Amino acid sequence: MPKRTSWQVVLPSVGLIAGVLAGPALARDEYTRDFDRSGNLSNGQRVRVQHRLGGIEIRAHSGQEVRVHAVVKASGASRDDAKRYAESIRIDVEPSAGAMLIETVYPKTDTLPWFRNISYSVDYVLEIPESSPLEVNNAFGALRVNGIRAGGTLITSHGRLELRDAQGPQHVENSFSEVVVERNQGDLTVANTNGNVEISDVKGSVHVRNRFGRVALTRTGGGVVNNGNGVVQLEQIGGDMRVTTSFAAVTAVDVKGGLSVNNQNGAVRVERIAGNAEIATSFAKIDFSEIGGALTVKSQNGGVEGRGVSGPVNIQTSFAAVNLQDAKKGARVISQNGSVTFQRVAEDVYVKTSFAPVKLEMTGGAVEVANQNGAVEMALARAGACRPVTVETSFAPIRIRTGSDPDFAVTARTSFAKIHSEFPMMVSGFMSDDSVSGTIGRGACPMRLKDQNGSIDILR
Repeated sequence: MPKRTSWQVVLPSVGLIAGVLAGPALARDEYTRDFDRSGNLSNGQRVRVQHRLGGIEIRAHSGQEVRVHAVVKASGASRDDAKRYAESIRIDVEPSAGAMLIETVYPKTDTLPWFRNISYSVDYVLEIPESSPLEVNNAFGALRVNGIRAGGTLITSHGRLELRDAQGPQHVENSFSEVVVERNQGDLTVANTNGNVEISDVKGSVHVRNRFGRVALTRTGGGVVNNGNGVVQLEQIGGDMRVTTSFAAVTAVDVKGGLSVNNQNGAVRVERIAGNAEIATSFAKIDFSEIGGALTVKSQNGGVEGRGVSGPVNIQTSFAAVNLQDAKKGARVISQNGSVTFQRVAEDVYVKTSFAPVKLEMTGGAVEVANQNGAVEMALARAGACRPVTVETSFAPIRIRTGSDPDFAVTARTSFAKIHSEFPMMVSGFMSDDSVSGTIGRGACPMRLKDQNGSIDILR
């Protein structure tokens, strides 16, 4: 006889819950009976299960036999009441040409005036052919499925749902409890609410919809995660992934394709993304590293910090700092009321911000900075090809370190402050304390500096 399994059941009505809570104070008797049935299926014939108020465990095997074992429990004010109700619960096992239906049929409550004093449940252990497609519709009970080799649709609520060692496309639904899927060879879709979702080792695409619970994917194919008010964690993803959530953090590590993250009021951290990355959030920080393609960031009231981007970088943010290191294809940043710091950006740079400083070190391409009420400081890479420099700010200084042997045609202008150069400059036009036009070296590359109420320094 199959091993009996104990299940925790959430009862569906106030009357039943009151009966259970009153149990310790009232003398209650329990009655239990077993149900066993078996039958053979044709190869690939479907198995359908309709149930509520109890757990289901399903094990797949290599034969063609379906084995049904159920434990029916009831408790009441007397053993006779409990027995009478338990005996009235019907379990139908109905084979047909297309499927075998296993269904729990509870008696109608209006025919039993003593129903309010009864608590009951039915727990199943089913053994089915591994080649049979499976449909389960359960409520108020756990569902565990192991070893199926055909597509499945698994639905329950108010009970943990587990799927392991399966093959084929699987559709899973739950609410008010967890979903756990481990080792599935095929595409997977999961719909859940008010419960965590844990998925690992899926060789196929993964699509998850959840609310008010954490979603964690490990070693899966690419896909989509739509979550709300819940953390999203991705690790070792084999393709492109798109993530949406809110009011919670997103972490993605080792994604072998592109990544899109749309978050609100939650931090985002991504590492080792093979393709392009698009990240959006608000009121929280974005951290990134080792992006194999282009990077696009949109943030509000949250800092942006990262390093190691192989493609172009485009960042928009406000009221927070931007810190970028080691970008191979240049960077463009548009910010408001936030500082911007670059280190080792290989190609062209464009920065626009206000009321905060800009600091650029070892930039290797053309530089354009438009700032207001914030200092601008930069250290250019060693001289080589022409890399034009254009800087504008106000009420703060401009300091540019060109390195040795600079080669610029300089136009600089400020007000209520002075212009200073550590290099000899051949004046070709006007010159005063607050404006100058001339050349440093051969003057082959333009440098345009404009300030108001701030000094300008051209340094070694």
